[in-house]
Amino acid sequence: MTSLLNFLNANKSTNTTNKNNENNIVAKSEDEEREFRVLTLNNGLKCLLISNGDEDYSNSSSQNINGESGEKAAACLTVKVGSACDPHQVPGLAHFLEHMLFMGSKKYPDENEYGSFLSRHGGSSNATTDYELTKYFFDVSAPHLEGALDRFCSQFISPLLKKSAVKREANAVDSEWGESLQKDSERRSQLYYSLFESDHPWNKFSCGNKKTLLEDTKNVYHIDILAALRKFHETYYSASNMFLCVQSDENLDRLEKMVKRFEKIPSKKIKLPFLSSAIPHLKYNFIKYYPVKEKNKLLVTWYVTSQNKYYKSKPDEYLGKIIGYQGKGSLTTKLKREGLVSKLVAGITDSNAVFTTYEVSFTLTDIGVDQYQEVIGHLFQFLAMLRKVGPSKRIFDEMAKLGEIDFENEGIDEPIDTVEELCESMTLYEPEHYLNGPYLFYNFNPELITRLLEELVPETMVVTLQCKRFQQECTQVEPWVGGKYRAERLPEWFIDKMRVKLDNPSVITPYKLPPKNPFIAKNFDAKDCDVDAPPAIPLLIKQDANQKIWYLKDESFDDPEAYIYIRIFTDKLMEDIQKFSLFNFFFEYVSYKTEEKYYQASEAGLNHSVASGTDGWSFQFDGYSDKMLKLFKSVVKKYGNPTSIDKNYFNAIKEKLIKDYRTSLQKPEDFAETLRAQFLLKNIFLPTDVAKCIEQIQMHDLKELDPKNLSGFYVESLYGGNVVGEEILESYSKIFVNSLNIGKEKSLEKLPQDRVYQIPYGKYRYVCKNKNQSDVNSVVINYYQNDRVVFKEVLILELLESLMSDHMFNQLRTILQLGYNLDLASCQTAGVTGFQFTINTQANKFTGNEINIYIEKFLLWFKTYLETMDEETFEEHLSNLVGDKQANSKGADEAMELMWQEILAQEYIFDRDRRAAEVLKEVSKAEVLQLYDKMFCSKVRKISIQVEGNPFGVDQSEPSDRDRDDDMSHSKSENMVQTIPDMTKLKPAEIISWPKMTDIKSIEDFRKEKCRLMPVYRMKCEVVTRDCTDS
Repeated sequence: MTSLLNFLNANKSTNTTNKNNENNIVAKSEDEEREFRVLTLNNGLKCLLISNGDEDYSNSSSQNINGESGEKAAACLTVKVGSACDPHQVPGLAHFLEHMLFMGSKKYPDENEYGSFLSRHGGSSNATTDYELTKYFFDVSAPHLEGALDRFCSQFISPLLKKSAVKREANAVDSEWGESLQKDSERRSQLYYSLFESDHPWNKFSCGNKKTLLEDTKNVYHIDILAALRKFHETYYSASNMFLCVQSDENLDRLEKMVKRFEKIPSKKIKLPFLSSAIPHLKYNFIKYYPVKEKNKLLVTWYVTSQNKYYKSKPDEYLGKIIGYQGKGSLTTKLKREGLVSKLVAGITDSNAVFTTYEVSFTLTDIGVDQYQEVIGHLFQFLAMLRKVGPSKRIFDEMAKLGEIDFENEGIDEPIDTVEELCESMTLYEPEHYLNGPYLFYNFNPELITRLLEELVPETMVVTLQCKRFQQECTQVEPWVGGKYRAERLPEWFIDKMRVKLDNPSVITPYKLPPKNPFIAKNFDAKDCDVDAPPAIPLLIKQDANQKIWYLKDESFDDPEAYIYIRIFTDKLMEDIQKFSLFNFFFEYVSYKTEEKYYQASEAGLNHSVASGTDGWSFQFDGYSDKMLKLFKSVVKKYGNPTSIDKNYFNAIKEKLIKDYRTSLQKPEDFAETLRAQFLLKNIFLPTDVAKCIEQIQMHDLKELDPKNLSGFYVESLYGGNVVGEEILESYSKIFVNSLNIGKEKSLEKLPQDRVYQIPYGKYRYVCKNKNQSDVNSVVINYYQNDRVVFKEVLILELLESLMSDHMFNQLRTILQLGYNLDLASCQTAGVTGFQFTINTQANKFTGNEINIYIEKFLLWFKTYLETMDEETFEEHLSNLVGDKQANSKGADEAMELMWQEILAQEYIFDRDRRAAEVLKEVSKAEVLQLYDKMFCSKVRKISIQVEGNPFGVDQSEPSDRDRDDDMSHSKSENMVQTIPDMTKLKPAEIISWPKMTDIKSIEDFRKEKCRLMPVYRMKCEVVTRDCTDS
């Protein structure tokens, strides 16, 4: 690496209406090809413009044959205001404004104009609200950036904030809140904020719900919610308080002209009241928390001086690295060996202009829950060691080196992710550090490290102990999200005891600072390809009776990283749940035990993972190629040789796996997806059954297990990035084969392959209760199965996603308010295509069958809409999909993953996107209608999976004030459709004539009596082969 940074002046604008272009310097990595420009508009709005090239989309030659470029442009606007500015009488107001802002503007009054425009041109949008920032962002096909920006900008200049949208969007917020009720991280965060001083700006219910936004404002505080929204917007949505980031293939001058329209956003002097607030303090510093999920945790939290302004020296990251280190001599290793802890994470969980939340999080074993005070004692002994040895420049320099490496070799994200990330960086860093601020360590400042370390003391800590055992003790209930807890003061004797540990570091201590990292890469040179490989297509460089080795060398990425994927297929696990469970346990155990050995490799950007499945297990490696072989050799040998079994490690992993499997279906969306898989797949092990098998595993079972003793292996592997053919065959492959004793002959075609049950013609329904009996959330999946696998039909289903998505969102979410999260997707299950609709709702608003009926109504309406759709609209969606297939924006990691999926599917269509683009160009609307009618309207193969929540909500046994809304009641559900724009075209006779659903009582009986196993479908194409040993 020849240098750290190139400080480049971006092209300076000749437009004199812009200010501060003289400071237009952005630090870039050495190989960064994009151009950047920082400018401030006349109204004070700060902009960062990013140009990927010099396209001119006013020239049709820049677009593909169907009218789209295939590349995406994106923009993000961040307003430096959030929930901390909510009036105490209207919790959730900032979040509510985020929802309301895009319901039409003076220039574009149609509520759906912005979303519809993005959808027609291959785009998407989203927004987020936190305590001090609100972000709005979108992407769109690059030629349509200006049109999207105009609609985007108009919402900030003159939003209509329509009265007609208030109730609907309040219901959307309410649904979003409802989905958060079962997330422990959300419940704990809200609990802490609720325990802050009552007048602290963070003591807010940031999400809001229907009660706070509609009911209390009207009945308790007599506030006009629409007036409150407008006042909040007028007060805080000032151009001087906004940041805009735009990325496209257009050059900087054209982008600058586009963002000039944002000068129409009013600017005013504003004062953010929370900036003068003090660091919060909790009256109670010991909290017992009763969780939703069965996971033991100990959280030691401090609210300390805001670290935002110290980004150049990053004292918080320095301490986080050392406290969270998992190698030899670490706090983690000590506690794992004693059987108290299975995981430790340290660092910032939240940082804002007022304070920083610094947390050390322990995942405890059951024994660790009983000995939590001992765990805290170890933490303060470790902090005492850090105080004694003082800040280490060696460690800081190593972190700086790793940050430099990561920045110089950072991959290119999707534009929408880039603009969102950089727009937040604009609120934190000086302009020259917008790109490198998160990565680089500019100067070693031991004083700041010491100062932060001195804030981590027993007197100011907040201890949270989380365990399912605490149900009877936790009688207090947080008012907004319902978390059950018990808050009290830590005994003074315990605080004094921890102070003694902190002030008197032991002369003999098991703790040490992390040693020098041996895995840090030094050589980043690209290796010359030694085989004549086709561009962007894997080459089969070796094939025998036991394995295939594929090699992908795409020099267009110039990537110093190597990527390795290996799948070991076996026929011994697919139909034996005990053996599957034992192998799963083995791989988890080895991974857990070797974390200490390989933690520094992960810090240096060398990653590996091992996973088992019903058809075998897989290894995956990625990272800088310089030290990859060293890691690969060590890891493979660990898994290839029987390992000694440590009792504490064994018990910790057994406990963890049992809990993970037992609770994996607690979320209704996970439960519903598992049920869908259970209907379709011949070979599937339910997590609850696996948990029962793991309960029976003893230490001697693991001692006797040796993966090499399984007869019948076949290996497929893919190597790519910065590796060469000779290196693969002479080093990596030989190490792997010798370590795992790969030599038994067995053809891949003879190995069992998962097969899919064909759903019979008709409409079937399976209803069951949410696994979590206190959860109000329900999930409905309507799955429609195709009866064959045809490449063109797979693509038509993808096109239907594009055609339907915006209308589904508008009709079912925005207008009908069925739920906050809705999704539709074409899907392939073991080679069989289908299409599914997924809607998350709440049981106190809709039953599962009501959701099912609305999906059916939407499908009937959309058929009429599709039949009458004009050719221009159809071609827009088609050309966007063609453009996506032709886009060249995939990074090396994404390209490798796509090739690997082709190998796992045994289809090997490595140029699938190219072929897809060619096929799509010939697709007609008549063909889309034909497939639509077959799958959704005529001879349908459908299952509606309905996982229903508790309509009485969290821990309630009778209807509450959140019980079913009159407007959403079953008695009115049929009539609601008649009042909805567009869907009025649905004929009442069609609703009445729908065939009734057939209820399924037993999945096993249904599969046995009604279904048949389908053949194994694979789409094949020719494979490029060459043995590189002949080169």
